[in-house]
Amino acid sequence: MKKVLVLAFVVALLIGGITFKFITNQRNSSAEAIASTLKPVEVIKATRGEIRLTLQLSGTIEPASHVTVFPKATGRIIEMPVDEGRRVVKGQTLAVVEHEERLLEMRQASAAYQAALTALSQAKQLAEIRVRSSIAQAKAQLSAAETSLQQ
Repeated sequence: MKKVLVLAFVVALLIGGITFKFITNQRNSSAEAIASTLKPVEVIKATRGEIRLTLQLSGTIEPASHVTVFPKATGRIIEMPVDEGRRVVKGQTLAVVEHEERLLEMRQASAAYQAALTALSQAKQLAEIRVRSSIAQAKAQLSAAETSLQQ
């Protein structure tokens, strides 16, 4: 029985030694991997000061986007309140087109509209007169038919 216990103790020591060796090897290889990726750095305290580094470069500046403007009306431009290359906002007037012809066209259209309203009013009145006349004529014919039926 003593031999079995001694043998079990030796096997347990052997297994424990192998496990210990395996764990320490893994820790050493992990530490070596971390050490190989680390870079030495210098640490200093931050201070206030001026940055005196300037760059002089040459080049071409390109806008983030280009916009093509399509006017709703054609004509001669009489005023451009915005210079080329300036920043603009939505709804801002970019150019004023000669508008005298457009005002004349608007006045003509307004006059044509008023004439059409007058013609409509006259047509309604004429239609009402014709309907009343037709009703009166139908009543007269009904009255004549009733009279001839009674005789």
